[in-house]
Parts: sequence; structure tokens; C-alpha cells
Amino acid sequence: MPYIMKKLNAPFTYDAEISNIFYDIDLCLDFLLDNNFSLTMHLDHYDSRDYIDAFKIFIHHVALHVSHRKDLKFNLYLTTLHNSLIEMIDYFKALFPNGGLYIHLDQATERQLPLLKRLEPHIDHFVFDANSNDAVDFNKMNDDEFKTASQIIINKTNYLIDLMHCHHLKRPLILLNWNTLTGDTFITNGEYFRGGIIIEQLLKLSSKVEGIGYG
Repeated sequence: MPYIMKKLNAPFTYDAEISNIFYDIDLCLDFLLDNNFSLTMHLDHYDSRDYIDAFKIFIHHVALHVSHRKDLKFNLYLTTLHNSLIEMIDYFKALFPNGGLYIHLDQATERQLPLLKRLEPHIDHFVFDANSNDAVDFNKMNDDEFKTASQIIINKTNYLIDLMHCHHLKRPLILLNWNTLTGDTFITNGEYFRGGIIIEQLLKLSSKVEGIGYG
């Protein structure tokens, strides 16, 4: 969105009879359509009127550009929540009824549970991150702490499942960004040992999440 707002506010001069500040974006849209790729738009810090207006202008332009082709899969990925979301999502869904909505769950968004409940009918998936390496100090860790840290991904997944159940939020989970606690095992044990750890995590998660990103 910052790129879109910059284009809208720039003093452009065109020599074409019909100018289009989104010309380069149109080329990208055509590429996505030609190759059957989806478009996912990340929204963040959107509590200003200028941001919301720019969002609407862009969404309207995309809808016009692809109106002759109904096969664009358009998703929104939200990492912060604000009440202005209601207006934005309503506008998005009016133009793209089949558009996807992905909400990132973390400590900040968990504090917005009433808003999550209002948005739930439009939400396709909840998304989260889990990285075991972020929670440890390898210089100070003992065996018990290492064992606890190695369960962070599973524990966080179970925590979110329980949280959603408690608040009657019924949407599947996607683990987007994650990492296993492998330390220097790639060096000491080789890539197959690290691969085994990753496979173990995937097997544990397979029944709990609907999708897993790059680990």
C-alpha cells in the first residue's frame, strides 16, 4: 500500500491520451492472470483516512481491470487490526465476493477478539508464526530448557487452537513462518538429521493446521 499511496500522490505527467498511474501494476495483474497465480495484498497500519481511500481506489481499479476475466484469486493478509477494517473488508467483498481474508494471530491481534468475531464470517484462515530459536539463549540453556524450547511450535499451535475454541472461532490455521530448534546439527550430524527433525514437526502438526509455510 505505501507504493500505491506514493503513486496516487505523485505529480505525474503523461503524454498518453488516457493516462493510467497503475500501468505497471496492470502488467503485473496480466502476468498473474496469464499464469493462474493468486494475488495476496498485505495490509498494515491502515488507520488513516488517506490509507483507506487509497485502498479503495486501488481495489476498484483492480476490479475494473480484471472484470473481463473472473479467474483472479485475490486475498488480503492482515497483521494488525483496527475498526476501520470493517469498512475496508465490506468494500473489498463487494467487489471480490470470493476474495480471501487471512488474519495473523499474535499477542496484538488476540487483544482484538471482539473485532475478530465481527470479521469471522469473512475470514478464511488464521495465520501464525512460531520459531523455537527466538525463545532460547544457546549460551545459557540447560537440558530442561532445551526440551521445553523444542516444543514451542506444538505448544503455540495448541494454545491458539484452545483460544479459538474458547471464543468459538471456527477457522483453520496456517503456520506461515517457523523454524525448528536444531542448533548446529546441520554441521555435526548432516542435513539428513536436520531433515528428520523437520519431518517430525510436520507429522505432529499435520492434524492441527491446514497449511504450513516455509520452515
